Amino acid sequence: MLCNSFKLSSKQRKMCRRVNGMAETIMESVKDSVRQCEQQFACERWNCSDGDYRLSLLRRGFKEAAFLHAISAASLTYHVSRACSSGDLDRCSCDKSSALETQRQQLKYGGCGDNIKYGVAFTKRFMKAGAAGRHADVQLHNNRLGIWAVRRNLTRRTCKCVGLSGSCTVKTCWLQLRELPVVARDLKAKTAHRKNAHTSKKTLLFAERSPDFCSQSKYSAGTTGRRCNGCGNGVDAGRLSEGATCDSMCCGRGYNTRREFLQRSCSCKVTGIVARCEICNYTQLAYYCK
Repeated sequence: MLCNSFKLSSKQRKMCRRVNGMAETIMESVKDSVRQCEQQFACERWNCSDGDYRLSLLRRGFKEAAFLHAISAASLTYHVSRACSSGDLDRCSCDKSSALETQRQQLKYGGCGDNIKYGVAFTKRFMKAGAAGRHADVQLHNNRLGIWAVRRNLTRRTCKCVGLSGSCTVKTCWLQLRELPVVARDLKAKTAHRKNAHTSKKTLLFAERSPDFCSQSKYSAGTTGRRCNGCGNGVDAGRLSEGATCDSMCCGRGYNTRREFLQRSCSCKVTGIVARCEICNYTQLAYYCK
């Protein structure tokens, strides 16, 4: 069973099994949280290291673990709320608009909003069931911040009109969640503060000083061999100053320079509905940490 393949507590595993479709939703939320983390930290020493590195880091009270816990809770809230509105879960449904006067109108014309109430409630219980260790209180704080970040971005309003000749005799509106990258950027912008510091509740918390992530350890693969200019973003990457990221990412060890040859479509012309393109060759300088 899919729920057994996740690294969950016994209570979390029961919650996963209890709702049809929840296992697939949790899997999607995990994949998405990893993807968002990797995108946000692509240009930094810690680039959201995967696999066993991440599992070891999650047990600690580092700043990086704070972000991981927050984005994990945010992603689960987002995906559960969306799964309700799309009918993928059997315990919840759309968050129906309250703007219509009667239940009959809601059934006939009502919009299908993301069920943020169910998403928040489930994620709070799920994360609480998994919090463990000496930093459990910090984990739960960062989980709550992730959930808050999703709720804060519940601002995309969608409306639908129904009526003869566009008269809009019936109109209903509902709220949908903004895409998860918006939430991830919001969370990354939250300055992390040490636990017990006199800070707002709307900040990430950490309890331990982070390693420098320069060398391989049980928390990351280090930065040796990492591309440090442009973060590998294609032919335009070389336009960024190599010193801007390389000096920091390479931890003072310097970097090697390589000339890379690339191909991409160019000089495209559209004839009717068919686009015909040429293949152009490009060269760029790439820098890799020693």
